[in-house]
Amino acid sequence: MSNTTPFTIAGQTIDFPDVANGSAIKNAAKRFETAFTLPPAAAFAMSAAMVDPADVRSQLDPTDPFDHLQAIQTPDGIFLLAQPTRVWTSLVSGDGGNGRSRYAIQTASTKGTRPRPWPIGRHHKPAIIDYHPASLADMTAAVRLSAKEIRSQDLITQISRNPRGIWNPPVVVLARTYVKSDDGSVKEHWFLHTVEGSTRVEACHELTDVDPAAPLEHSDDPLEYLRDTHKRFVERFETTPTSVKALGAARAATMPALIVVAAVEGDMITPITDNYPVIINDYVESVHVQPRPFSEVAQSNVIGERFVLTLVKDGKMSTKDAEAILGRDPDITGKPSVRAANLVHTVCNAGNDSLLRDFLITEEGARLTKIRRAKLVGPLIVRQFNDAADSAERALMRAFTPDRLLSPWSISGDDSEKLRKTCIADVLAGNFNSPALAELMARGGPALCATGLLLGDQGSTVKGISALRGSVEKVVEQLAKTAGGVNVLADAVAWADNERLERPRKFDVEGNQLLDKNNDPIHFSTAWDNGNMGIRALAFTGGTIPSSDKKSTDDEPEVELTPEDRYRLTEQRLLSLLVESHTNLLDMMAAKDADGDKLIAKLGMTTAEVYSTLPDRLSKLYARYGKEDDLLASFDEDELPEAEEVEDDDLDEDLEEDDEDEEADE
Repeated sequence: MSNTTPFTIAGQTIDFPDVANGSAIKNAAKRFETAFTLPPAAAFAMSAAMVDPADVRSQLDPTDPFDHLQAIQTPDGIFLLAQPTRVWTSLVSGDGGNGRSRYAIQTASTKGTRPRPWPIGRHHKPAIIDYHPASLADMTAAVRLSAKEIRSQDLITQISRNPRGIWNPPVVVLARTYVKSDDGSVKEHWFLHTVEGSTRVEACHELTDVDPAAPLEHSDDPLEYLRDTHKRFVERFETTPTSVKALGAARAATMPALIVVAAVEGDMITPITDNYPVIINDYVESVHVQPRPFSEVAQSNVIGERFVLTLVKDGKMSTKDAEAILGRDPDITGKPSVRAANLVHTVCNAGNDSLLRDFLITEEGARLTKIRRAKLVGPLIVRQFNDAADSAERALMRAFTPDRLLSPWSISGDDSEKLRKTCIADVLAGNFNSPALAELMARGGPALCATGLLLGDQGSTVKGISALRGSVEKVVEQLAKTAGGVNVLADAVAWADNERLERPRKFDVEGNQLLDKNNDPIHFSTAWDNGNMGIRALAFTGGTIPSSDKKSTDDEPEVELTPEDRYRLTEQRLLSLLVESHTNLLDMMAAKDADGDKLIAKLGMTTAEVYSTLPDRLSKLYARYGKEDDLLASFDEDELPEAEEVEDDDLDEDLEEDDEDEEADE
């Protein structure tokens, strides 16, 4: 056991550990180096972080040094072998590539600089994560941003109040940063960081006034930094013995930890030879799927990254394209809209369906819906654009890929002007299935969402005007059928690829640019009643925003409706429209030309799917719900609008199951 010094802090007796002497740390490091075949610098970083390295050293059986290690099984059947111990939290870094913070870091609003998490780690034998950043400063900046993003006040309070501080040991790995300077010189930094438990260690850093970047910044001489930090602790305990915060610092200064020193195959003997970071990522992902999930967008972001890496592994995406999409390196190549289209192509390509099912389908027989595909790559697509609007996240995690993209198409990478001219020519020729229009939809659709002009399908964002309702995919599909819509999509591409600073201009359906009284071009604004409604009007109603479905109630105070009240109002609106539609139908049947012949027989009816699908769906729903049955299956999940202020995914899953049941019946 380590030596301790008793302190009375805030009325509590604390036996605070002393720093191990240098000889004990060095001797333990040499033992770890031999027992676990670690590089000397890694062994020393591990030994210095331990509260009592001599005690850990004594646990090692010279004939079988792995015997006492704790085995942690990963989803792929690999076992991580970890040394249980107690560590100084000031020498353990959080994870600057934390799955909960990566998406927030890469979509943060910035002024000229693009923040990024730690680069994707490489394998370093025997079980070390190797980072190759442009500079150590990149690593320290990322870990500070991550600490801020994952901060939990509840956890900070719990740790400070619990006599044991942290009671659940985080999983910690050995790591190296390899920084190559312009002159060709190389600087290595060896350190420890959490892969599971970063929120806990960052809470300890806050309680102990330790900079989240300190473990990295002081990795050249961790022992000296530990001694300085310990000296500050002692001074604090002696000068503020009644402070509750000083008591919290004492409890957070050390923590139990599982330090991974090896990774072996399922036989528990054969060491791995590659892919250690991938194994760690799979383990971390599995931990956060259950029982402590990330937010939906953070989880989709993590799974989407793994999907991209798997595409590379399977030879379906180049390493260069993947690195550009993941954006973890200093220099990001390619156009944002092209990177986004590359992701769209991967989830729409039928050749990837088998892999997509592995990632997306958890129940046998479930369909690969557009929403499932969107949730896999939506967060990654948002990340491709600089300063994407907050609304893009929701819009691109719902169905946003028109049917045309499920058929073969390719990416030319042309600039916006060349793509614009080609697509307008295709529209004027009636060639709506052209490869160029497919590329424009794949690039311009996500870009339009990123501008903040195109929002998800919600009645509240179109003043309840039913004619403007429709999923993002339907909006993009209709825009690509008119010259005006093509111009807007091309302008969105130009904005995304930094060819234009301004957001898209306004055009009429024929493609003519709208000008103000001074002959200056008019642009869409991000105000939803101008941008979203204007874009949808161009797609659905010839560019004119219809009057509201509801009568004006400006003189009446706005009353917040319950979901039940909102449902009833929607049903009343439906009934009103159906009555009006019935009247219109009767008028059509009765209409005659100058010779007295019925016009419906002469002109016929426009080919429209809604004529057959709506009555069928309506009759089935009415028949079943009148008998307390369920028939949501008659609606395709991808066609359903986004529910107002509902974040739960259960509805999506229920609808998919109902769709599958209906398909089975058919």
